[in-house]
Order: sequence, then C-alpha cells, then structure tokens
Amino acid sequence: MIDKTISPMGARLLKRWIALPLKDIAPINNRQDVVEFLVKDRNLKEDLEEQLRQMGDLERLISKVAVVRINPRGSGAVKTCFSGDCSH
Repeated sequence: MIDKTISPMGARLLKRWIALPLKDIAPINNRQDVVEFLVKDRNLKEDLEEQLRQMGDLERLISKVAVVRINPRGSGAVKTCFSGDCSH
C-alpha cells in the first residue's frame, strides 16, 4: 500500500506526485531532505500529523470560498482553522 496519507489533502497531493513525478534533481533532493528531517524528529512529525487530522479538508473548503459556494458551517471551519484552532 502506497497511500498512508492522513488527510484528503495528502491523498490528492500523493496522487499528483505519482501522476506528475519530479524530473529535476534539486526538487527531488529537497523533498528527500524534508522526509529525512521528519523521520529524525518523530515528535514534530506526530505533532504535524495531529494538526493535519484536525484540519479536515481545508483545501476543498478554500476552493469553495474561491467560487463563493461555501456554506456557513464550512465558513466557520475555515475561520476557526485560520485562527489557529483547527480542532473543529
């Protein structure tokens, strides 16, 4: 199983990365450096995972804001997340 993402945003990003792989060495090395950093700092990785879980599908909500098709509940979720408390 390749998809071990923890959010819908991560799943879509993984799909894009598989469909459109990097070709230049510098961005590949940068991505590997980030992965290595998170593997070494397990606490930071776990904190980031928890924040991502709490965020829900922020990417989709923001796309609804852009086309003015967001409902009041979604609007509240975006506001809460940007205020620093993504637990809703």
